[in-house]
Amino acid sequence: MKLTWLGTACIKLECGGVEPFWIDPFISMTKDAVNPTTAETFAGISKILITHGHFDHFHSIPELNSKYDIHVYCTQTPGERALRRGIPENKITLFEPGDAFELGGVSIRAYQSVHSKPDPKMQRQAVRRLLSSLTRAVNFLKLSAAHLKNSEANETMLFEMMAEGRRIVMVGSPRLPEDEELPEPGADLLILPFSGVSDPTAQSYGIIEALRPKAVLLNHFANDFPPMTDNIDKEIAAFIEGMREKYPDVPVTWPKFGEEMELSEILGIAEDAGDGQSVRIA
Repeated sequence: MKLTWLGTACIKLECGGVEPFWIDPFISMTKDAVNPTTAETFAGISKILITHGHFDHFHSIPELNSKYDIHVYCTQTPGERALRRGIPENKITLFEPGDAFELGGVSIRAYQSVHSKPDPKMQRQAVRRLLSSLTRAVNFLKLSAAHLKNSEANETMLFEMMAEGRRIVMVGSPRLPEDEELPEPGADLLILPFSGVSDPTAQSYGIIEALRPKAVLLNHFANDFPPMTDNIDKEIAAFIEGMREKYPDVPVTWPKFGEEMELSEILGIAEDAGDGQSVRIA
């Protein structure tokens, strides 16, 4: 399996030569995004899986629909919104928590999850950034309007994906529910949003402790829509260093924008195609 991080929360997955699918593609809404994306960034996009309906996960769907032949897989609320915004009904597949389906050669099961909540410190930091320049103030108004039009509606999903003998868990938002079923611990890979609160490190440790993955791929960490976001490279570097001490057997990948990665590379293993054995190398 091949994975590519395409900014914000977007992951492209390609499995065994089957047509790939994209999760949460987002076209940049501000000129000062660190990883600016356009519709052309997602050239050839077809099957799209949505974790939840917030603007940075769903807002770009109508524009992508105007340029490409897309099919959207999502829950009820973003599905209704997609229909209102011009996506044909036969190009929308709805699912609910507990549903299992196949996409791009990958078997997927959806779990009910919850969305993270910005804490007071994070909110104060955002206000300071907002007041730092007129451009950022304008950005904030534009992004706020998009946020109001794209509610999450308590439909944040967590996905468990199986392919090529490997199990991947993708968290739609960096928070886990307390009273909902979760995938069994020990997935080969956890795709983890490193964002959402003023201390994403402590939050991430809690998720890792609960899910006990064998490897972690960071996601949704970049400064892609300031002033709502900020550069957290130092925090990411410190988290990775802390992981080496706290969970030395769990490699963490900090992906580069647009760089295609083999799953075995992310997992830190060398695989022997002859006998199906794998050896951890990191």
